[in-house]
Amino acid sequence: MEQALIINDVHLPFHDKTTWRLFCQAVKKLQPGYVIFNGDILDMHNASRYPKSRGGNQLLKKEIAKANKILDRFASMLPPHTEVHWTKGNHEARVEKRIMEELPEFEGLCTLTSLLKIEERGWHWHNEAVKIGNTWFTHTTGRTGKNASAQSLDDYGANIAVGHGHGAGLVFRNTVEGQIQFGMSNGYAADPTAEAMNYRETRRARREWTHCIGSVDIAPDGTCWPHIHPIIGRRVAIRGQLFKV
Repeated sequence: MEQALIINDVHLPFHDKTTWRLFCQAVKKLQPGYVIFNGDILDMHNASRYPKSRGGNQLLKKEIAKANKILDRFASMLPPHTEVHWTKGNHEARVEKRIMEELPEFEGLCTLTSLLKIEERGWHWHNEAVKIGNTWFTHTTGRTGKNASAQSLDDYGANIAVGHGHGAGLVFRNTVEGQIQFGMSNGYAADPTAEAMNYRETRRARREWTHCIGSVDIAPDGTCWPHIHPIIGRRVAIRGQLFKV
């Protein structure tokens, strides 16, 4: 039985340090067959059109450099057999979107995958989605809110794990053929007090958003069993093992 560990909406370098450390511990200890970075691993705050404080760091180059240092440390402790799959999120699309809107002749001159050393690290980049076993992983189907997991399942008509909305949810549905399908929204791993998260009032964010790590158990025939592991009291339980910081 293989296992995939999933994290999304980390928004580096504006991440929740507890959730990220617990994820790294789990990857090192459990040595999964797959790690899924399910979108918005970077925030790309300085490429955003949203208002930003002029007192902060305004260079996207520095933001990416900080994120790369964190990813370098992660890569150094990654088990050699673990495949890393990264699905592009809407935040990671910010740079290419700005280029296409303002400098379309620069398209392809500098790519995010090269800046993040995806090929050099031996990782796999997916512009939309990746299917592992019988489950699709994609950052978003465009759905947010309490029903995002159910709506995403309706959109795909197949097992699906999404991020984007920062809420956690897991729904199951039977098909007329007797199969069981699921839709999973895997919370988030960012710091809700960071400036990059200020589009949602902090107290409301703490109520509606959930720090989580996701996992999927994958049988040899591709059948998948999904799990959401919320961070509670700076601890998380995965596969009967307790991780804490």
